[in-house]
Amino acid sequence: MVRWLVWDGVVALGVNLFLWTWIALMPVMVVRVRRVPFGALGMALPGLILLRRDQGDSVIRHELVHQDQMRRWSPLGAAVMLGLFYGRGFLRHRRLDWATFMRLYAKNPLELEANRLMFEDKPLPRHWSWRA
Repeated sequence: MVRWLVWDGVVALGVNLFLWTWIALMPVMVVRVRRVPFGALGMALPGLILLRRDQGDSVIRHELVHQDQMRRWSPLGAAVMLGLFYGRGFLRHRRLDWATFMRLYAKNPLELEANRLMFEDKPLPRHWSWRA
């Protein structure tokens, strides 16, 4: 049992190290899609941004902040931060519904940083882009 837990930890750290290296070295890939899960305007995954076709530069900037957060804390670190934030929030509210999620989303420190920087005038950094 302990061997499997150690093995799982090694695999998780290895995947995290690979993803962290990937987002540190490669430009972000932006893929424009018809629909993003959960009705979002965009979604940041390590090294990849899914962006609804009808969205523009402000949403790309928002998602690029999330890419920077993953570079700062690693993809696993950012996921753990999100999981702890939302997990504690759902437990505190004792509700697992959309309204509670949206209240927590509005207070999420990662989202607050991304929302604050999404309307900056800075030019967009280099990225790959195509329509799916």
